[in-house]
Amino acid sequence: MAVGVDSPAPCCPKGSHVALAPQSGACCGHEITLGVDGSGGGGGFRCYTSGAPTASRTAVLVFHDVFGMDSGNHKMVCDALAAQHYVIMPDFYDGWSIEPFYNAGKAGDGKKEL
Repeated sequence: MAVGVDSPAPCCPKGSHVALAPQSGACCGHEITLGVDGSGGGGGFRCYTSGAPTASRTAVLVFHDVFGMDSGNHKMVCDALAAQHYVIMPDFYDGWSIEPFYNAGKAGDGKKEL
């Protein structure tokens, strides 16, 4: 993640915030793999979950940004929401991140990968 950057990349909309560095501290949730058939078997995708599905009557689906599920404070936000909800954040980009393009000053090229 671009730490210490004073302004967002040129491809970002006016008024955008800069990338956040991960905060210190352990996350409370865990990763699961959802299988194509819902069994948790092969062929699925990674998700971060937090909270207990039986402890809450509500669920929150969290969408991460183009820096990916493992960047910034996404997991800590999920953990905070889990105080009152079951939270799940799928890895929509299957481990992909725009970070290498962003760090190279070529975020526009990374957007083509999406």
